[in-house]
Amino acid sequence: MAGEGKRCEFRKWFTGSIRRKLTFFVILVCLLLIGLFWVFAVRLLEPAYNASIRNDLSRTVEVFVEVLDGAEEKEVPLVADYITPQGVVTGLSPECLALLNKEIEAGRLQIDHLCIDISGQDLRNLFLQDGLSSRCALHEGTGMLGEAAGPDNDTVMYLRQGVFESGGCFHKTPVQMVMGQTTTSGNLAIIISANLERVPQATKVLSELMFFVALLLIVISIVCALVFSRWFTKPLTKLSTATQEITKGNYEARVQVKGCDEIARLSEDFNQMAEEIGKSYELQRDLYANVSHDLRTPLTLIKGYAETLRDLSGDDPQKRQEQLNVIIDESNRLSALVGNVLELSRVSSGVQKPEPVLFNLTQLCEEVGERYEDAGKQDNYHFVFEGKEPLDIEADPGLLQRALHNLLGNALKHVGDDGYLGLRVFRTPDQTARVEIIDHGLGISEQDLPHLFDKYYRSRADAGKPGTGLGLSITKAIFIASGFAYGVQSEEGKGALFWFEAPLVKP
Repeated sequence: MAGEGKRCEFRKWFTGSIRRKLTFFVILVCLLLIGLFWVFAVRLLEPAYNASIRNDLSRTVEVFVEVLDGAEEKEVPLVADYITPQGVVTGLSPECLALLNKEIEAGRLQIDHLCIDISGQDLRNLFLQDGLSSRCALHEGTGMLGEAAGPDNDTVMYLRQGVFESGGCFHKTPVQMVMGQTTTSGNLAIIISANLERVPQATKVLSELMFFVALLLIVISIVCALVFSRWFTKPLTKLSTATQEITKGNYEARVQVKGCDEIARLSEDFNQMAEEIGKSYELQRDLYANVSHDLRTPLTLIKGYAETLRDLSGDDPQKRQEQLNVIIDESNRLSALVGNVLELSRVSSGVQKPEPVLFNLTQLCEEVGERYEDAGKQDNYHFVFEGKEPLDIEADPGLLQRALHNLLGNALKHVGDDGYLGLRVFRTPDQTARVEIIDHGLGISEQDLPHLFDKYYRSRADAGKPGTGLGLSITKAIFIASGFAYGVQSEEGKGALFWFEAPLVKP
């Protein structure tokens, strides 16, 4: 059990942090790349180099054969005698040499760093050009078979004979690669050789350096991994800190969003979640404050009058009726308050989401206004509706109807001496539908205007009037959920104008 616990702690040390995971991942990738480099650069260097040299020799031999075959077809002399201090020497004719030089100038023949040997059927050398950076083992120094070297030493003669007999040859030693081929007629043999440039020694040096290179790369990768992992995990650490703050009750905690990657989107989602949690907490706090304060008053009155009715009223019908009316009024007030609180919670928290449909806003306002027009005949106020042009919008008609009732009901409490209550619907130059609710009451003071839509706010002019103080807050939540602009304009003594605007739907 103790050993198992130690192994778990060991695994946890390696995997218990994203920074460690990223660091080990980068190190493993670095080691993998070093291994691949060692395989390709060291183990495969010599075979790849030899294959490249062989391809170059093959292409060069083919061009030589092609040029000399062309010379034979054109009946150009292939060989000629030259008089030298040592006597008469046979070699390639000037015409053949001119054709070869033409190909060299054109770039088709690459003879640098190569040894070119051309001989006739008598196995004697006709052309020799040694362009190797080191001494050619075939022609200079000691021959490959240990004999005296020269253009016609035993080794070269043996190779020429093999080329004429088989039509071609290929030989490779640790220091040199040789390829030969005859012309199509078989009159000439071309043997080309190239040095192998000490590839095994280079491979050995690379292998010895790989240890120090790998060590240096691992150190660099560890430093880079630590820096990168810190940069990568820093926003995650901020998210964790903000989460802990919210757990402690700080619902104002937010994460600064930088960039547009997945972590930035996660930060935005976190901030949105924190905002929704803050709203829920605020609604919960308001509900608690309402239960502890606003609901306590009507409950106390109901209880007090009920006890009075039970203990003191006796058989006095008038007093009993008055006390029963108080109980009924307070019960209605309590019911309205609870209903408004629940409705505000549903709309503000997003539980009751708008279900937008296409409808005629003018027609909806006219239908709502008809109720107030009929009630105005009995309650001594004058309702005026203005709106003839059909205005189509996309919104939730049920929520919008509730907002209209809230605004009209609020305005009805402040109707002036002329009894005017107006509802106006019209198109604005900005192609929106604007709705205005107007009264000619006492107006709203400048200090009350910024707070009219706040929860439970009641201006001094509303003191003593029936209401819960939540109607305009519910209206505000509906407009925000619907994406409508809204506001109020008023001056003391000149009435008030509440308005909202909805985008029109283009036909």
